[in-house]
Amino acid sequence: MAQLGFYGGTVTAGGTDGALLLTTNPLKYAAEKGSLGDAVKYALRCPVETNVYNVTISVIGTNPDWLELSADAKTWSSTLFFSNIGSTNTLFYVRANIPADVQYSTAVVNNLVFKYIETVSEQGA
Repeated sequence: MAQLGFYGGTVTAGGTDGALLLTTNPLKYAAEKGSLGDAVKYALRCPVETNVYNVTISVIGTNPDWLELSADAKTWSSTLFFSNIGSTNTLFYVRANIPADVQYSTAVVNNLVFKYIETVSEQGA
């Protein structure tokens, strides 16, 4: 069965570098009100030699529109789609986009959601 890995830190397109991110480590983004935050680079890859397909990344939570996603750090949207993720890094980027009229005491908890089709191999019957 395929596994999709989510990596941060120093990640290189086509490489196998980066630190595996776990659900116990919150991702934090910063931006000034009314401005865009810096793009944070991440990678997806399958640590096992099988691929996953039709990968969709989206944001859910208290203010999902405060985070933007990009495959190239140029074109930004609320979702991303990759047709195939293999054993080397496929990069994507996340940045904060905080509205100018937001109150400073606003607590925001958003989650990245990864949906994909995994390959399954069956042993002969």
